Amino acid sequence: MTKRRIWLSNILPKETLEKILKTHSPSTIANYIGLDHNTFIKFIDRVYKIPHFNKAYYIGLSYERKKQSKNSSLNKLYEETNRFLIELRKNNIF
Repeated sequence: MTKRRIWLSNILPKETLEKILKTHSPSTIANYIGLDHNTFIKFIDRVYKIPHFNKAYYIGLSYERKKQSKNSSLNKLYEETNRFLIELRKNNIF
């Protein structure tokens, strides 16, 4: 494994990543963490072998978040996950 994949596997357990992928697209996660989209997709596919949703799922989720109030459980989960990903970026050694 590459150094980035080892680093990612140390800071982002598979179970946590599976939960995050329910609310954030791989591109968004990569952006928050400070990685290239392709690097992150390869990590998901080759290291953890997690099936991820297609773009339509994330587009629909975005519309759903916009329709709901800021205090909805979906929006709270989304914001909580954003804060977690921003913290990961602070620990990015690359």
